[in-house]
Amino acid sequence: RQMCIRDRNNEATTLSILINGRFRLEFEDREIVLSHEGDYVLWRPGVSHTWEAESDCTILTVRWPSLSGDSVAK
Repeated sequence: RQMCIRDRNNEATTLSILINGRFRLEFEDREIVLSHEGDYVLWRPGVSHTWEAESDCTILTVRWPSLSGDSVAK
C-alpha cells in the first residue's frame, strides 16, 4: 500500500483512469474507490485530495494544462 499526503493542483484539471488493481481517492466531501478496469474520476483545479493504492495497481493520470510546479502538497 502506498498513500499520498493531501495534494492539489492550482491550475490543472485531472483525470485518473484505473488500468488494473484497486485505488482509493479521498476528497473533502467524498471517497471514491476505483476497482474495475476503466473506472475513472475527474476533478477540477483547486480540489485537494489524498490517494491510496489499496493493491498493486496501474493508474493513468492526465492533467491539463500540464504546468511545472502546479502540484501543491498541504
